[in-house]
Amino acid sequence: MMRRTAVLVMLGALAIVALAACGSDDGKVSIDTPEGKVEVDPDGNGGSVEFSGPDGEGGSIDIGGGEVPDDFPDDIPLPDDFEVTSSFSGGDDTGGGATVTGSTGESFDDLVSMYTDGLPDSGYEITSNANSTVDGVDSAVISFEGNGISGGVTVSSDDFLTEDSDARSVAITYSTSN
Repeated sequence: MMRRTAVLVMLGALAIVALAACGSDDGKVSIDTPEGKVEVDPDGNGGSVEFSGPDGEGGSIDIGGGEVPDDFPDDIPLPDDFEVTSSFSGGDDTGGGATVTGSTGESFDDLVSMYTDGLPDSGYEITSNANSTVDGVDSAVISFEGNGISGGVTVSSDDFLTEDSDARSVAITYSTSN
């Protein structure tokens, strides 16, 4: 099943590139395959891809913006001003997961505290916490597990995703198993 999902994701990503290269209109495009369905909805700054297998299980990818996936756990904290720059979610009968990347105006130290304090308060165990500084950019990688989820949070003191140097980058990745 995971192989099928990977094939559908690759087809969707290729479809976005093909549509952008062809100068296609902004209409949604559906691609039916023997393994499932891919829907591509491009916009001027990216687009989204939704994919599903024959059993209806699937997910979505938002490129160049988007929203926190509907199935994102409510007990994983996000900054109040969190602006999603990309997201991916998907799953099948064996589990699922997501990656959400965005930016925030919160300070680096406040973000690290938000996760090192907030995750345990929500029932997660911090399994590792590593901080580093490279070329003046601080980063923290916090791994966690609990509540049927394992994942990680990466916080950077610089937002590499936009030209807004006052923002910090946050990426959260998690997986579930059934």
